[in-house]
Amino acid sequence: MIKRITVEQLRLGMFIHELGCAWMDHPFWRKTFLLDEPKDLQIILSAQIKWIKIDTAQGLDVANASVADVGGDEDRESVTETVAITPAQDAPVAKTAQRRSVSQEAAQAVKICAKSKQAVASMFGEARMGRALNCDDALPLVEE
Repeated sequence: MIKRITVEQLRLGMFIHELGCAWMDHPFWRKTFLLDEPKDLQIILSAQIKWIKIDTAQGLDVANASVADVGGDEDRESVTETVAITPAQDAPVAKTAQRRSVSQEAAQAVKICAKSKQAVASMFGEARMGRALNCDDALPLVEE
């Protein structure tokens, strides 16, 4: 389940689904990731991020705190005063992504590129024949 939380509710072991700022403004190169490094938590806390969406199916949920939409600065200050930020030492941490070498990543990228070329060629062929396009076939490639 995707939940929107305040930055102050964030703790280690949560899976970040979306950061509440423009993608050019946040300090990470990826949009979704498991928060398993204390330094990443400190980076998020010091950045100009107003809210975070977490995926409770892939990481930890908010413990003993209500999910709140972030309002103005007054709301943020009151949440800051009431919620203590402590890394979860004994809480279970979701599985981290398996590390792969650059050559493995490049091979995967080549496969995805080949699949996407086929999908685009198929869609153009359908359009050329005057048929309705089925974009649902391309969505799995977009996710990869």
